[in-house]
Amino acid sequence: MKLVFMIAFVLFAAAQLYLIIGLRGKHHKLGYQATAAGFVLFCLYLIFAFFCRFNIPYSVLLLCMITLFLNSFVGYFLNYFEKSYRFDRYLHGFGSFSFAFLGYFTIIALMPSGGGKLFRSLFLVFFGVTLGAVYEIMEAIQDTRRHIKMQKGLKDTNFDLIFDLTGSVLAGLLFFLFCR
Repeated sequence: MKLVFMIAFVLFAAAQLYLIIGLRGKHHKLGYQATAAGFVLFCLYLIFAFFCRFNIPYSVLLLCMITLFLNSFVGYFLNYFEKSYRFDRYLHGFGSFSFAFLGYFTIIALMPSGGGKLFRSLFLVFFGVTLGAVYEIMEAIQDTRRHIKMQKGLKDTNFDLIFDLTGSVLAGLLFFLFCR
């Protein structure tokens, strides 16, 4: 699985760099900044996780790369954030699912894990929901400070939070059913 991850990461990095250049060429400031920030933060996380010897499953890292790629390519490059309100919602669900797992495995790499399977599953759900809420707050701050429209109103925010909850519950359920 390590080899698959390494090949996927090289392809992901090449695609992200291409998308950053392409979005900048399209004068899509928000798109190239968000893509660049997500890519840089993910790379910094991987470096940190490598040096701290975190035992993050490669499948979780792949899910996060897929989330970031969908955000940059489909969301910004193909402009589906403007074309389809459904895409943003599904991406919220998938992103909460992916990053809830990443956050969970990061936390248990930093400190001893405890509790039963149900407790850890619920923790995963609550962590994913919290990430989704923090993301919505970040969108609201960007909208206010930069005068952009990442949030399309209260209904959009509510549905984003519902899909964050859905993705997080699915992550918790999957963890409960399949993790030892």
